[in-house]
Amino acid sequence: MSRTKKNAQRFASGCKVCGNPDVGRGISKHLEGAHGGLRLADYKKCFNGGRVVVDKLVETGTAARGTQKVVLHVLVRKFLIPI
Repeated sequence: MSRTKKNAQRFASGCKVCGNPDVGRGISKHLEGAHGGLRLADYKKCFNGGRVVVDKLVETGTAARGTQKVVLHVLVRKFLIPI
């Protein structure tokens, strides 16, 4: 039996809009209160749907601990949210 539903709050990554890592299962109440009434369905469309504009790896030119390169993954999506 899968334990993902039972551990959903522990594995939650927080709010992707403001970057608050403390938001878990209460993401819908957080979106309505802190982000001006944004609905959960629209929030999911932002990060799961849309048309990909840019998807590439970019080297930053800096090194991290020795000779390892730092590479950023840049993903830009275009989407429309009804107001």
